[in-house]
Amino acid sequence: MDALRQMEAICVTAALACYAASVVCLPLKRLKRIGWITFAAGFAAESAGIISRSIHCGHVALQGLYDVFLWLSALMFILAVLGRRFCGLRRPAADALVALILITPVCLVFDPSARPLPPALQSPLFVPHVVTYMLAYVVLFRAGIESARLAVIGGGDHQDERTISILVKIGFPLLTAGLLLGAWWGHRIWGDFWNFDPKELWSLATWGVFAAYLHALTVWKSAHSRLLAWLGAAGGVCIIITLVWVNLAGRLFPSLHAHANL
Repeated sequence: MDALRQMEAICVTAALACYAASVVCLPLKRLKRIGWITFAAGFAAESAGIISRSIHCGHVALQGLYDVFLWLSALMFILAVLGRRFCGLRRPAADALVALILITPVCLVFDPSARPLPPALQSPLFVPHVVTYMLAYVVLFRAGIESARLAVIGGGDHQDERTISILVKIGFPLLTAGLLLGAWWGHRIWGDFWNFDPKELWSLATWGVFAAYLHALTVWKSAHSRLLAWLGAAGGVCIIITLVWVNLAGRLFPSLHAHANL
């Protein structure tokens, strides 16, 4: 077990170094290829770390913020590749930067201790619920970043607006599926589909903001692009609150999702 933990630590540290290198190289035209190579190497190292951790834990490592941020960071590379191919997503350095930001607290802040799954998480809905939400958050948060750039700085073109709308249209069904899976799971373990837990409320708020974005997009088209951008940016902020603040507050206040804390 110690060997697996050491391997995990080495992989995560290597991924951090690779992502840092890609953040530096990707914006530079003559170093862009190296940037992509180091980005891919970081993803490979982090994937190996996730596998080592899952073997060490004896279950798919998805329990606390350490695990969730580890997965989210790795998923940024997949988003960078597929988003560039299918969504017209540009600025891969931004994807690498988000991956770097996500993996930094994994290395420096969050508790890496392996813990057994509590009874509430020993459900066939555990992995589908969490993975669906993580996929949704990665896609929608990237849309939120692009939206924030357009809202604050401006100067975007039709391609930027189209990319944001495609990302939201991909992420929103995943977010909806995660919400429904969570309600189903909650009914099975707590007896109710909805418990007004802070995590549930902020998840619903995130869903509501992106639902408003899609409704406004349908009604306005691109006539109010700045307002659409602010809505997308607000959705990104809601994701941060749901993932970070709610979990940290759960250490101080009662929460049904206390198993997702540090």
